[in-house]
Amino acid sequence: MAETERPSGRPYHEVYLAPAPMQEESREFRVRYAYILRAYNANDLRNFVVGNTAILSFKPGMTQPVFLSAIAAMPWLDLLKVVYFTGKYAEQVGSKRDYIQSMQELFKSTRLNWEMDDHGGIHPLRDTAYAAQRASVIAGLSEPRFANAAAAMARFVDAYDSAKPDNKLAINHVFDAAEALFKLRYQPTPPDRLTTGTAGQYLGKDFPRPKAQHEDESHLKRANSAMVAGFAGWVEACQQYRHELRQPDSDEQPPNELTELLVSAGMSYVRWLVRIDRDA
Repeated sequence: MAETERPSGRPYHEVYLAPAPMQEESREFRVRYAYILRAYNANDLRNFVVGNTAILSFKPGMTQPVFLSAIAAMPWLDLLKVVYFTGKYAEQVGSKRDYIQSMQELFKSTRLNWEMDDHGGIHPLRDTAYAAQRASVIAGLSEPRFANAAAAMARFVDAYDSAKPDNKLAINHVFDAAEALFKLRYQPTPPDRLTTGTAGQYLGKDFPRPKAQHEDESHLKRANSAMVAGFAGWVEACQQYRHELRQPDSDEQPPNELTELLVSAGMSYVRWLVRIDRDA
C-alpha cells in the first residue's frame, strides 16, 4: 500500500481492527477522563463542580487520587454533568480549547454514543455514519455564499440532535437548507419556492449536464432524469410536514424511521446542490 493511501498517525486498532459497537458508557472513558483532570487543581475543580451540580460524590479537601476514584464510581449521567461543567471551569482557567479537543477525541476513540461540540456542549450521537454525513454537509457550507443554508443546517442540528428531538422541525430545517441552495443557484423569477414542479423545471435542465462525449448515451440521460425525479419525490415527502401544511393544534411527530430517511436523504441533496452551484 502506498504511503499516500494509508491512514497516517492513527492507532493500529482504530485502523485495522473491526470497530467495537457504539456504547453508552465505558470504563476506558472514565479512566482516561480521570487522567485529563490531573491538569487541574482537584479542590478548586471540586468546588466549582459541586457548586453547579450539587453532586456530592466530591468531598471537601479532596486529593487527586480520591477525586479520580469518585469519577470511576459515579453514575454515568452525573459524570456527563461533570464533563460539561469541567469545560466551564477550564474556560475560567484559560484552557477551554485544549479541554474540548481532548474530550472530542476521547468520546470518539472510546466509541461512545455521545459527542462534545466545539463550544463544550454534550449531545447524544445517533451513529457514526450520521455524524460523518452531518459534519461533511456543514463543512461544505462554510463559504459565505452558503450562509443561509448553513444557518438552516444549524437549526436542523439544534432540533434533531437535542435530548428530545423535534422530528417536524428537523425535516423543515433540512428542507430549508435545500431550498436556500435551490434559490441561490437558480434565482427563479418570480421567486418560486422549492416544489416538485420547480425541482423538475430547473434541475431537469441543469444537472448533470452530459459531457460532449456522452451526448448519445441514453442511459446517462435516463439516470439524470431519475435523479431529478428522486429529488422531486423527496421534496413532496417533506412538504407533508412543512409549516403551512400542519394542523395548528396537532402535536403529532413524524415516525423516527421516516424522519431518519428524510433527513439523511436531505443532507445528501444539500451536498448535491452545493456541487451543482460550484460546478455552474
